[in-house]
Amino acid sequence: MKNAVDFFDTIYYITAIITFVFSSLLFLKKSEPLYLKLFSPFTGIDTLVSLLTTYLARKSIHTLPIVNALTTFEFCFYIWVLRCIINNLFIKKLSLIFLIGFPIAVVVNVFLIQGFNNFHTLTYSIGCLIVISLSIYYFFELFQTHYAIRLAKEPGFWIACALLFYYSVSFPLYVCINLMKNFPKGLGDVIGIVCSLMNFILYSLFCIALICKIQIRKLFSS
Repeated sequence: MKNAVDFFDTIYYITAIITFVFSSLLFLKKSEPLYLKLFSPFTGIDTLVSLLTTYLARKSIHTLPIVNALTTFEFCFYIWVLRCIINNLFIKKLSLIFLIGFPIAVVVNVFLIQGFNNFHTLTYSIGCLIVISLSIYYFFELFQTHYAIRLAKEPGFWIACALLFYYSVSFPLYVCINLMKNFPKGLGDVIGIVCSLMNFILYSLFCIALICKIQIRKLFSS
């Protein structure tokens, strides 16, 4: 089972690195939207910290404070990205309130409610609901447009698909993990594989979103 966990972890990290490479190609292009360009530093930080927590966990070193900080950083970035691809001004203002209020809620939860050394399941659940709701609204807005859109070449579509899938699955999964304080090692390995697969799909869809904006022929001809 450990070999399977290592294998799925490896394909996840390879996909994350590929995403970082594609996003770096867009980072220097002035014409690209800022939310796409910032995927480069985001994926770099996210992947490095994830590798660090994996290494520390295998050394039996407590990593929950790092995980809490990382997931908060991810939620803030994703809420901001969804705010960028949504057009409705009221939803933009609402998402800005979420963006400011969410890290404050995490700090209050971590230090006053659930504790610094516990996973912040309460605020994680709230973050999931925020991202899921904004993703659904993006699709509602997208399909209400009065002109044709080629979804295969629309980066926002793939990003919203990635976030809606990931957080719709991770929300009940992490709730179950929190409720099961003690579970067999075999089940823990299965959960680890599922999480790696979820991350693999998440970053694969991010890759597609970034490839939409990269002109491959021009890239290689230059």
